Parts: sequence; C-alpha cells; structure tokens
Amino acid sequence: MKRLCKTRTSGAALNLLVAGLLVACSDDDPKARCSVKSLQLCQLSPGYGNPYEGQLDLMSWTQLLRKVGLELNGRLPSAAERSATDVHGQLGFEASLWDMMYEEAFLDRIKEIYNDSFLTDKYLGGENAVSLLDVKDYPNLKWYEGAKDKDRLRERTNDGIAREVLELIAYVIRNDRSFKEILTADYTVANGYSASAFIGYKGMRFRVPDEPERYRPIRVPGRPHAGILSSPMFLNRFPTSDTNRNRHRARMVYQFFLGSDINALGDRPIDANATDVQNPTRYDPACVTCHSVMDPVAGAFQAFNEKGAFDAKPKWYDDMRPPGFGGEPLPEKDFHRGLQWLARRLVENPGFAQATVYALFRGLTGQAPLSPVKPVVPGSPTAEELALDRAFQVQQNILGTVQARFVESGYNFKFLIREIVLTPYFRAAGALRPMLPDEEQEMSSFGTARLLTPEQLNRKIRAVSGARWGDDGDDYLLEEYRLFYGGIDSDLVTQRIEEPNGVMAAIAQRMAHEVACRAVSADFARDSGARVLFPGIDAGTQPSAPNELRGEVLSAAQYLHAQLLGEELAADDPEILATATLFNKVWAIGQEGLQANRFPKELPEPCRANRDPLTGKDLGERRVVEDPYYTLRAWMAVVSYLLSDYRFLHE
Repeated sequence: MKRLCKTRTSGAALNLLVAGLLVACSDDDPKARCSVKSLQLCQLSPGYGNPYEGQLDLMSWTQLLRKVGLELNGRLPSAAERSATDVHGQLGFEASLWDMMYEEAFLDRIKEIYNDSFLTDKYLGGENAVSLLDVKDYPNLKWYEGAKDKDRLRERTNDGIAREVLELIAYVIRNDRSFKEILTADYTVANGYSASAFIGYKGMRFRVPDEPERYRPIRVPGRPHAGILSSPMFLNRFPTSDTNRNRHRARMVYQFFLGSDINALGDRPIDANATDVQNPTRYDPACVTCHSVMDPVAGAFQAFNEKGAFDAKPKWYDDMRPPGFGGEPLPEKDFHRGLQWLARRLVENPGFAQATVYALFRGLTGQAPLSPVKPVVPGSPTAEELALDRAFQVQQNILGTVQARFVESGYNFKFLIREIVLTPYFRAAGALRPMLPDEEQEMSSFGTARLLTPEQLNRKIRAVSGARWGDDGDDYLLEEYRLFYGGIDSDLVTQRIEEPNGVMAAIAQRMAHEVACRAVSADFARDSGARVLFPGIDAGTQPSAPNELRGEVLSAAQYLHAQLLGEELAADDPEILATATLFNKVWAIGQEGLQANRFPKELPEPCRANRDPLTGKDLGERRVVEDPYYTLRAWMAVVSYLLSDYRFLHE
C-alpha cells in the first residue's frame, strides 16, 4: 500500500510528493523509510465529509491550506506547499500540514492557546516567577547574582521558570510523545537559565546557552514530578489556603483535564446559613454533590503548599473526605506521591481525551462545543429547539469520531490537529443557497469567522503585507494596543473580547491606514519578483483617464484580493471592479492636486520607504521617497480599504 511518510528530520515527504512520488511504508518492510512509531502518520485521514451536502460549502484544499498556515504558523503557504496541494488535493494538504507542525511557530501558537487557560504568562518579566519560589527548595535560585550581565540572566531565568507549563506541553508535542505526558511526565523542562535555578549549574547536563527558547527535560532532586500538576507555576496560579484546602486546584483539574465544571453539579444556590449540619461539606446533602467529587482530588495535592513547595511527609485533614479519585482511595503510603497517582488515573479517564479535543476545538475555531438542548416546554420542543438539538447531535458524532481517532493515534497531538482542521467546523466556507431560519440556526456553528486576536492579527499583517505595524522594535498590537484590541495580560485581564467595540474598530482603521502607508512604498522598493503585494505592476502604471480600468490595474486588484483576503475572483467580479474604481478615483484626485500644486510629489515621511519594514535594514539606493504620478498613494488607499475589511480582521 502506498502511503505518505513524514520524516521530521528531512521533510522528505513534501519533497517527494512535489516530485510526484510516494514513499511505500508498511509494518513488515524492514527497508521502509518510516519507523514503526511514525507509520500512523503515513496514512491519510478518512475525513468527515459534508453533513449538509448541497447546503454547506466547504473550502477547497488550497483554501484550507492558506487558512491553516495563517492559523497555526502565522504565515502563508510556501510555493511548494501550494503546488503539492493544487496537484494532489488532500494528500498534498496533509503532507504540507505535517511539515507546518514541525515548525516552532506552530508550537508558539499552541502555547498561546493553552496560556488562555493556564494564564501562567502572568509571571513573565522581572522576578515575578522567581519570587514565587523558596530558596530553601531551590538553593541556587538566584544564581545570577553578582554576574556582570545580571539583569539579562535574571530576566531569562525568570521567563524560563514562568513558561515551564507551556514549554512542557510544547516539548511533548514537538517530540511526538503521548499527550498524556503533560500530566504523567516524571520530569519538567527548563532552558539553560531556569535549569541553573532549579538544579544548580553543577547538576546540569547542558551549559547555560544563549538560547532561552531551547528547553530540555530535567528532574529536580527530591520533587515527585507529575507534569503540569506539580509545576510551581500551576500551583501558584491556582493557589490554596488553610481554608480552601486545595479545592480550587481540584476544581481546575476537573475543568482543564476532564472538561467538567464542578460548580455546575449543584442545580441550585446554596444558603450557607440554612444548614445545621456540623460538617456540611461532608454530610449535608446540599453540599455533598460537589464536595464528594472535589475533596478527594484536593487531597492528592496535600504534599504541596500554597507556594508549591513540597512536603515529603504530608498529613491530610481528618474532617475532609479521604484523598482519592473516582471512588478509589489514595493509599496512605502514596500521600507524598499523590499527584503522580492522580495523574495516571486522570489520563485513563475518557474525560481527558474529550477535554483535550474540546480545548483544541475551541482554540482553533473560536467556538465552544455545543451543549445539549433542554426544551422550555418538556415534550413540546419548538422548531428552533429541534434545530439546535440536530446541530448538537451532528457535532457530537463528529467530535466523538475526532476523539476516537486521537486515542487510536496514541494521543498524538499533531494527529488531533489534523483531524480538527479536516472537520466541516473548521473547513466550512459558507452556505450554498439562502437558508430558512431553522436551517440557519442548525448550521450556525460551522465555520470560524471569528475576530482575530491581537497576536494573530499581528502575524497576519506581517505574513500578507510584507510590513509590520510598529516602531523601534515594538509591534503595536503586542504592546500599546494589545488590551485595547481585546487581548489579555494573563493577570488582571484574563478573558479575550470576542465582539469588536468602538475602540477596537478605531484601532483596526488606524492599523489599515498606517500599514498600507508603509507596505506599499516598501513593496515597490523591492525587485518585481520579490514583491509581496505588487509583483506584476510598475509604480508608474496609471490610467489615461479617470474612468479607464486598465488590465494591469484589474490584475493588481485581483492579486491584492487573493493576497490579503484569500479570495480568487474574476477580473469582472463586482468586488474587483470596485477596488479598481477606488484606485482610479484616488488617482484622479491626486492628479488634480499635483497639477494645482496642492499635493507634493514627495511622500509623507511615515510613508517613505527608507528601511526594510521587517528587518530595519537601510534600503540605500532603493529608497522610495517620491510619488510623482500619485499612483503609490492611490494603491495605499486600496490596501487600506482591504486591510480594514472584515474578511481581513476575521478568519
């Protein structure tokens, strides 16, 4: 059987595919290029089909490739990836996807998704993470004291510690390990700087490199590691107290790793003054519903205090339920290894796989999975309720299949990514015909069409325009406008704004104007073959009359729509004609202004191309400082118009 084999060291799969070849992989072929471990990655996904054939339009493989490239890697597909997908369809798409998932940019995106839940980036900067740890537990904690470059070493040490949880997730994914290891790992990860703090320089297996992004596994002597659960960052971000007794941590375990909201178990508010039971959390029926589930898991955390310090001889509270999980008690001899005991049981629970699927589904589509529908009038559901119930059942079938394939893959996270992006929820492009109200209600969950986060929009600007929005090394969307544009700081602001408001609309408009101003002149400073926005047009191309739509202008408009908005439109499409007409109108106004000496030939200072907008390198003789025909400013108006389009700001 011919299968596509992905080898992550050489990327040979895509090269062979482009050449029209497939690698033969089989379990019984000793000469096969694939290892047994990677055989599962050689098989094409069966896919999910279209549950609403004739009603729901799905993206082509090439369109899906662009969407995946921007979503996962913050870049447009390469020429080789596009060629492979154009020629080989799903086969080429999956080969390209596997290549993308071995890039660090992909892991950065996954860390971004998981930080929205764990919020451990709160501790980045200064000594925010270092200050949480006790020097008694980590004698070499501030190893950088006295060094000449103390500030740099302190910052990198702190950030290495702060990102422990997210980097552990990235390590498991990068090395194709079972995703169960995010909980069961008997190690943690560190870069050279945080390793110096955790285990001391002499105990390190690697030198302090000038590579803060490089993390490797380590074991802290005397600390029983249980993946994320035993991380000081997780334990501090979700702290405990003498009265809380690890219940908060237990609730987070159920929420993050089993997809269960303990607070939802109680069906009515509890009046703390209405009980006369001496120990209500253990004996009052109104309290037992939640606490019988939560308190045993809380007991598994007993060896770690509010700061995450480890106690080898813990003692649990006599007035609380005994530590355990799912009705199974934690043996007293394992009290100090309670998290390791708990982790092994969590990952074997079906809820772990489901929670992973649901978390990634929401991260990639921007939508929470649908909930069961409860008719307002039992036994007499309305048309809307029936439509929502049908939508729920369809989604349950699809996500259930995704979950089963994830488990069958050995909990390979990249496999899960592939399955989710192949579902119609990610791949939907729109409706094929006008829909009735109940049909619209039923299919409203298909497709993403969500507002891009500041981080995603920043990457998209760079990817499609060849420019950036920022000055002096700062990207405005990551610094000045991050919170104003709906982002989070993982501290006081922990929920993203998903519906744009007036402030966000104003920021988007300013972004469109300023990026267009910089990107157009910079693009014309490049050689024609290296241009991002205008590869087939000269800076001096202009109409001979205001109403003339020249072929070059129409072609350039088509290219801009494809490059910026991802839509392939004919030259006579109304959208293309509108864009070309905008160019002509601005050009005509400019011609009138130039002739009347009201407009200068020189570009405004911010719009001149003196330096490469991405690298900052001086352009020398290639500088663009004048616009004698007013064509550059006309194209700036066009690019601004497209960058402010909802199809650019949403994905």
